[in-house]
Amino acid sequence: MGIIKAMNKNPENTDKNITRTLVVLLIILASLLFFLAYMLLPINKFDILTENFNRIAVGLSALAAVIFGPAIVSRELEKDRKIKEYLARYLHDRFGKDWKIIQSKNHIGAIYLFNELSKTKHHILNMKTVYDLGWHIYERETIKDSLFQSYKVGDRIRTQGEARE
Repeated sequence: MGIIKAMNKNPENTDKNITRTLVVLLIILASLLFFLAYMLLPINKFDILTENFNRIAVGLSALAAVIFGPAIVSRELEKDRKIKEYLARYLHDRFGKDWKIIQSKNHIGAIYLFNELSKTKHHILNMKTVYDLGWHIYERETIKDSLFQSYKVGDRIRTQGEARE
């Protein structure tokens, strides 16, 4: 029941799970067909079959790279741009002086970057972002909820992924 609720909350995860399952089933089916062909066909016909299959697989791989490649590359370029932007804005040598990482005493786990200069908190969306920026080495400061709530809310910080990834 809990897994179904979690999957319904994030339809993207459901789509990914279905896609992964279909790919695994397709690989199993192809392996089974390959094994049956090997057992049932004479060796010269099996050689012709595997050569043709190899040509088709190379062509389909090239086609998939043309279709899906640009989206993957653009996503990585966007991630790199965001990393450079955040690292330029929040310099590592200014940690503890201009900015720090905080969390509310009442909401442990949700981490924020606190800009000391503007007194603004920025939600760090996920741990992928923390690791991308190298901020996992810094200690989080836990503060009282009343103080935490008094800070202005700024834009969220995200290099990749969604919340809780």
